[in-house]
Amino acid sequence: MIYNDRFYKLEMLILSILQSGDNSSSQIKQKIAEKSHDYFQIKTGVLLASLYYMKNAQLISEYQQDDDFIFHIESAGYVRLETLQRQYTAIKHHLDLILKETHYE
Repeated sequence: MIYNDRFYKLEMLILSILQSGDNSSSQIKQKIAEKSHDYFQIKTGVLLASLYYMKNAQLISEYQQDDDFIFHIESAGYVRLETLQRQYTAIKHHLDLILKETHYE
C-alpha cells in the first residue's frame, strides 16, 4: 500500500501547519522551512497547487485579508490529517522493522 509519497507528506505538513492557525501561502512555506530547519524547501508553485487541490477537496478554505489569501483547515482537513498521520506512523514502523532486520544480518 504505497501512496504518492511526496504529495501525501506535503499534504500532511500543510494541514499540520494550518492545524495551529490560519496562514497565508507564504507563511505556510516559511513555517515548513523553519520547523524542518530548512530541510523542506517547498516551491511556491507546488505549494499553491497543493493548496488548490485541498481547497477543491474541501479540506481547507480560504478568505482574503488585506491583499493576501489566508487558508483555514476545515473539519474534513482534521480527519484527513489524522488519517495521514496514522499512515505515516504505520509506514515508519514497518520501514524500521525492515531496517533493523537488515542491519543485523
